[in-house]
Amino acid sequence: MNKCNLQNPTDPHLSRQISPLRFKLLTIAAVIALIIAAGGALAALSFRPAQLEPNGQIAGGFGSVYFQPFNWQGQKLPLLPYIPGGSVLETGHWLLVIYYHDCSDCRQALAAVATHLKSDPRHHVAIIQIPPFGNLPQGIAAPEMLQLRLDGSRRWRPPFLPILLDLDNGKVTAARSYVPGVWWGF
Repeated sequence: MNKCNLQNPTDPHLSRQISPLRFKLLTIAAVIALIIAAGGALAALSFRPAQLEPNGQIAGGFGSVYFQPFNWQGQKLPLLPYIPGGSVLETGHWLLVIYYHDCSDCRQALAAVATHLKSDPRHHVAIIQIPPFGNLPQGIAAPEMLQLRLDGSRRWRPPFLPILLDLDNGKVTAARSYVPGVWWGF
């Protein structure tokens, strides 16, 4: 029979006692690990992304602002408060192109819109750049296009770019993604 002899102090199972110093160090290490884990969980909750609500309010989180323009049909453009000079978009019919300056699909979309605008210049087109800002290559945007920028103090995150929006007196009537070679008109 293999039984532990409690009377024999040389039994290897009984001689493994933790010294008081080692116990204190292990306790301190456990407390530190718990504090780090709790801090990480709190940080993860605090820094979750914010959402742009259809009413224009930014809800929850900090940092990047995610938005879904395909949910805005029939509503006032929620981005208006965050576009310096954007109040002009509240009157008339507009085609908006939301783009990032360093996006090849965005440049292609802007060139296509500029080409169609030259053939029918009576339309209002506004191009809205998402930060970080940069210059477009020369000649991509037509001079008739109103160039605007989203508020540069935030990081804006749409599902993809470019996005084309039709506005009628500030309300979104259609939202679509750009498809090379396909034109839906103004």
